[in-house]
Amino acid sequence: MNKQQAAEFLGVSVRALERYVQQGRISVKYEKGKTRPTANFDQTELEAFKEELNQPTIKPAVESRQNTTEPQVESDKPVLYKARDFGVWRD
Repeated sequence: MNKQQAAEFLGVSVRALERYVQQGRISVKYEKGKTRPTANFDQTELEAFKEELNQPTIKPAVESRQNTTEPQVESDKPVLYKARDFGVWRD
């Protein structure tokens, strides 16, 4: 299966498919073509990856706060800043 066919099978763009290859999430084999190497993707690997893509990513709508019974204690040490920390350089 070539790049275009693999991208259509997964329902993604060719560029997204190339990113998945760069990230190591999909493997590709290049075979000699008439003028240049052609990318060939394994059908079974793409089917497994498509299942992974179709898995819902569940994220909470609101992050829960950590409720602690102990009060938060701030450090007794003062925070020291230099002028260069704020984009101003003076000695």
